[in-house]
Amino acid sequence: MADSFDRAVASLGAALNPETVRRYHGTIRSFLTYLGATCPNVRLLTQLRRDPHVLGWMSCRRSQTPALTTNSYINLLITMRWTFHELAWMNELPDLAHLIRREDIPRLPYRLPRPLSPEQDHLLQQEFLRRNDLGANVF
Repeated sequence: MADSFDRAVASLGAALNPETVRRYHGTIRSFLTYLGATCPNVRLLTQLRRDPHVLGWMSCRRSQTPALTTNSYINLLITMRWTFHELAWMNELPDLAHLIRREDIPRLPYRLPRPLSPEQDHLLQQEFLRRNDLGANVF
């Protein structure tokens, strides 16, 4: 099965930079290592199932120590999702394209911008007063 994944990454890698291809290989290695440890009897792409194979891997990655950041977890899922899509196309196995769904990918946490320091705020106010134009007066 590793050969199929390698061919899929080679196909995808034609349009990606080398660092991204390296990330793809690392993610696939993680998935295949998990699969070999938990389901050693799965040897063919046609045997892959969303539950327990992919969902088990996702759960394992999400609960690892040290914990993955949300960004890292999102990148893993997107990498595997594109790989499964490529495998589905290359091997004419449309079910592979649905192993990771869009709704499986968490949203990035909403973060407010960092507030200005009092010094920065004071400098901006002075600059706005100095300019005395429409944009500065709006602020």
